[in-house]
Amino acid sequence: MRAWVIRPADRDRDLYAQVTQAWCVFFGANALTALWTAVWGSDEVWFYYNGIIAYLLAGLMFTGNGSCGGDFCGRWVGDPARPLTFAGA
Repeated sequence: MRAWVIRPADRDRDLYAQVTQAWCVFFGANALTALWTAVWGSDEVWFYYNGIIAYLLAGLMFTGNGSCGGDFCGRWVGDPARPLTFAGA
């Protein structure tokens, strides 16, 4: 089986790590908040957080992901005229 190879620029590797950490913190906090609203919150609190607020926060994270300045497409290995080449081809 062949796979695509992406090699991000050195300047982007730290950014990838920071973005990954931010998403992990977000998902962890979101899961704990959702659990809290399900167990101890009222139906109204559960509805507003899990039905509206969590989606707005995820949208903000996604929007910030694209505006942080990194090259999230990476760089494909191979001939610049044919950037989507298989590894080892």
